[in-house]
Amino acid sequence: MQLSDIVYVSWIHFTGEIMAFGFGVVWAWINVVLSFITRPQLSSLFICSIRLILTLLASAATVIREFVPVLFLPREALRSAVLS
Repeated sequence: MQLSDIVYVSWIHFTGEIMAFGFGVVWAWINVVLSFITRPQLSSLFICSIRLILTLLASAATVIREFVPVLFLPREALRSAVLS
């Protein structure tokens, strides 16, 4: 395997990761909104609050996991990944 193959595979993996975790967080936010809309009939305030807290944690974890490591990569690694 060459370096360009590794970079290509990592971008495919990164795209799948964003799709899986990103769409999962979007789905969780839709659940939270629907829970608060249907609160008196289908969900209690306690359940809505728990869903909101868990979704906030999942959103923060997804952002930290997906986007923060890029800030700490050396510039040479970023250049080689972009140029390959």
